[in-house]
Amino acid sequence: GDIFYWICRGGLVSVAEKFLEKLSSWDTREKSTSTNNLEENRALGKGWKLEILQSGLRAACEFGHDKLVLMIMNEVEEAKDKIKICEDVMELAVKSDRGPVVKVVVEHIVNIKKEIIDLATERKVPEVIDILLEATTNESDKKRLELYSSDNIMKQAREQKENFAKTDNILMKVPKS
Repeated sequence: GDIFYWICRGGLVSVAEKFLEKLSSWDTREKSTSTNNLEENRALGKGWKLEILQSGLRAACEFGHDKLVLMIMNEVEEAKDKIKICEDVMELAVKSDRGPVVKVVVEHIVNIKKEIIDLATERKVPEVIDILLEATTNESDKKRLELYSSDNIMKQAREQKENFAKTDNILMKVPKS
């Protein structure tokens, strides 16, 4: 898992692709010596693979590599595993301040935790806020997020521009001495 973490941390997409190809082709029947039961071997291999994917996903989220996040999520086979690992890395995705990273992760989360909303509103990154705003169902969270949304920021900018224009017009009427 550590090697994949460093590959993803560095944003090495082509190296990660090769690593994932090898990981997918790895045959658990040949690697496991602790048991002869095929089902147990598959379960061991699945757990091992998921650990490696989760390690890479942490790095990809933390350093904002959206292509790697998407690539890794495509390798996670079961929906329940996707939900679990996405819940685990959601904070890192928000801290990356990268909308595309948050978008991939939030697609697999059922309920966005209050701590994530708090973190996003503290960081005030409109691209991230907009994605969370679209994904959240809690009305009070929506209201908090709307304060920092792209639409609200653009509205505030337009209002400021209008106020500056009014102030500028008033200043033009003041006689020069």
